[in-house]
Amino acid sequence: MDALSKHQGPEGLGHGAARAYWLDVSAVSESALAALAGDLSPEECARAERIRFEEDRKAYVAAHGMLRRGLATALGARPADLDIRAREDGKPELFGEHRRAIAFSLSHTRGAAAWAMGTVDEVGVDVEAVGDGALALELAPRVLGAAERARLEAHGSAHFFDLWTLKEAFVKATGEGLRRDLRGVAFDWRDGPVLLAAPGVEPAAWGHLHTRFEASARTYSLSLCASRIGLAGELDGTVHRVDPSGLRS
Repeated sequence: MDALSKHQGPEGLGHGAARAYWLDVSAVSESALAALAGDLSPEECARAERIRFEEDRKAYVAAHGMLRRGLATALGARPADLDIRAREDGKPELFGEHRRAIAFSLSHTRGAAAWAMGTVDEVGVDVEAVGDGALALELAPRVLGAAERARLEAHGSAHFFDLWTLKEAFVKATGEGLRRDLRGVAFDWRDGPVLLAAPGVEPAAWGHLHTRFEASARTYSLSLCASRIGLAGELDGTVHRVDPSGLRS
């Protein structure tokens, strides 16, 4: 990332660090949401219009709009002027004047938006609402490997959604998305998230953070993944709540 030396990220984000942010979408005013929509590209606006349910559309606008504002603040640019496009593997990236100046990722689900920025090669973030045990058991065969399913059955389903967001954040960071079988990505979560195995990947080259938070009267699971994690081999990463009352309209 040649441009890294020219830019410092938000809140003094130094080289080799990553920050994730989350927002309670239900607490965002209509005027603030409209202002965020005004920062989106024509393509993003068109995509938002195609989203059927209003709550999902609001989460999309909040995630994309807040990401643009965060990047613009870090780069000294206007949010609407940023050229954000998908690269060949489908992962969104900055192009033009600010090409690859800051790594970023975003995620949204009904009621919550999350985004991440980092002065690292790659970053990924994922947020999901924590469901009940029945949903976890239904989804587990598509997400977890055999050993992980066995541990989950032995210790209860409470950690399923944490594992799921860890895996989703990882494949977002690598740019593989749906092309990688999540069952082949193995994490140990008991003493903090640790990537145990992923075919073709050196686990030690990746750092991970996980948290849960309350928003929109629900519990959410959020995970952050980043590469080039510093000389100490640990991720210099933090997760921050954004106060919706402070958003400009």
